Amino acid sequence: MPKVLLCTGIQYSTQLMGMCALECPQRHDDVTEHEHGNDTNVAEAATVAETLIISYTARCDEHCGLVVRRRIGTPSDMLFATNLHTDTVPLDDCCLSCTIKHDLYSWLSRESGEGIAPRIIVILPKGLQAAPTAEYLKEMELVQEAFQPQKSRFQFESIVAVLDSATLKDCLFDDAPFHQDDDSDGSDPSLMSSSYEDDVDERCIGGALAGVIADANDVLLLPSMDCEQRDEELCKLVEALASENCHVRWGVPSVMHAGVPGGRCPENADSEENQPDESVTGDITWASLGQDVIGLSIRSHAPLHPSRLSDLLADKSVSMHIHGHFAVPNKPFSAFIWEGDPDGSIIETVDRGVVDEARFETEILVVARLVQGNQSDEARAWISRFGSLPVTCEEMQRPLMSWMEQTDTFTRWASMD
Repeated sequence: MPKVLLCTGIQYSTQLMGMCALECPQRHDDVTEHEHGNDTNVAEAATVAETLIISYTARCDEHCGLVVRRRIGTPSDMLFATNLHTDTVPLDDCCLSCTIKHDLYSWLSRESGEGIAPRIIVILPKGLQAAPTAEYLKEMELVQEAFQPQKSRFQFESIVAVLDSATLKDCLFDDAPFHQDDDSDGSDPSLMSSSYEDDVDERCIGGALAGVIADANDVLLLPSMDCEQRDEELCKLVEALASENCHVRWGVPSVMHAGVPGGRCPENADSEENQPDESVTGDITWASLGQDVIGLSIRSHAPLHPSRLSDLLADKSVSMHIHGHFAVPNKPFSAFIWEGDPDGSIIETVDRGVVDEARFETEILVVARLVQGNQSDEARAWISRFGSLPVTCEEMQRPLMSWMEQTDTFTRWASMD
């Protein structure tokens, strides 16, 4: 049964190089020797079947609009653009993500079986989040196993984000519009490869990259030519944005050693010297993720002060990523989900019951890039502003009606019908 691995990223050429490098080298097992006089003939066993790559690219055509193409071949075929089987995939009036997941499952249902490669790597268009495709594949296989267990065709393996370490940090805090258009042959590594105005994507580059990292089970950081040594600061930054069980790996050899998925490389193992220095003040914890990057966590049983929150939201001077939830004292039956990237913040109102089971009433993770560095006055002021967001014990004693009289920007927004 072939195993399916989804590859994501924001640069097509980087994804392709990373996945082609994962191809296991051919090896010969079960060698049998046959002696005939003084001659020894070695009968070599069949070599391990090659990995099969399915590559999806999205390109805007000024006449046809968005065009999706599926290319299939071996890793060497993909690298040299030879012997590829290419098809155009119709959009069928649905989104890019749905088009690809439906086409991929249809192809796997038709082709997977005896004689197929043991691993199928699927390269998704740059910036496309892989979680919906992964969930769809898992659900459809459960349905298949329930009704036709003898015909199980494939097994979903993992989501791997392949990223270029040389440009990663700059891209994370880039608020320029993200274009999903791909160069059809992968030769253009530019993030801004689209030349058509109708290539619409509401995300910025930093937001698209953060989404790719959040979806991944494994993040593979490809070293730059001038720096092949593991960049610990960059790895910490990615770990702060990744999901809890995501493994961040540096370079293809570490992935080959540890396997994808499962296990952690020895260089990733927890140790005292690998842990970032942390300063803790009350419910606020912060850590340096690089010379100019700080990660900050707010976990508090107290709600946020709406007026101080309004002041912070009005300040656009620091580029940051935000994820979390909070409450405010003048909206006792509501909770707020906060998502942000360098392009701006989005706050949504939800019923308090949605986060009632959360351990903390306020739980927010922030990763910010500070121009003057993480030891500067700017950094200390920024940490202090976030640290002052939760209401104090004295403020919690205020009568409820006094909170209802707040006139700050956030309160006015939250009170709108």
